[in-house]
Formats: sequence, C-alpha cells, structure tokens
Amino acid sequence: MSYKVLKIVDKDNGDEWFPVKQGRWEVHDADGNVIYKFKWKMKGDYAEWDDREWWTGPMEVRISEDGKHVEVCYQTGIKHGIAFTDTLGQRVERHPLPPEE
Repeated sequence: MSYKVLKIVDKDNGDEWFPVKQGRWEVHDADGNVIYKFKWKMKGDYAEWDDREWWTGPMEVRISEDGKHVEVCYQTGIKHGIAFTDTLGQRVERHPLPPEE
C-alpha cells in the first residue's frame, strides 16, 4: 500500500521576516484515509540570520525507507533562545503503518 504525507498550513501571518505559521501533518493511505495527524506551530526570526526557527510539534514527517513506519522529526537543542542551524538537532519518533493487504 502506498502512503503519502501532506503538510497543511492552517494559519500564516504572511510576514517574511518574522513568520508565524501553524497547521498539521497528515499521513494518508492509497484510499485517501487519514492514518496519522500531527499538529505543528513555527515561529521564525529571519531579520538577522537565515533559518532561525522555533518549532512546537514536528518539523518534518516522512515515510521510512522500508515503507513500514512514519518518521516524525522534532526540533531539539534549543538553549537560552538560541536556534541556529549548527546548534540544533532532531529527535525522530517512529510510528508503525498498517501492514499491506
């Protein structure tokens, strides 16, 4: 069975320097049924540095290479408000997908 991941943006303030967005990730099966949903929020500060973002919820959701799991990537490593690319890590959670029929 093939699965696809959709990133849905419900709110976007439209500010290119200080973006604030929120939405959800959805994992759909081949019939269009939603298997998983994950809510997310993002605040950015691009005024002085690129890619300075703070995430609540997953930054990325993807299907594993073997196609048996959903991999949900969370932001880690923010200390004292610092959110630079080189100071961040990711924590990945894996959730099983229903077996193929």
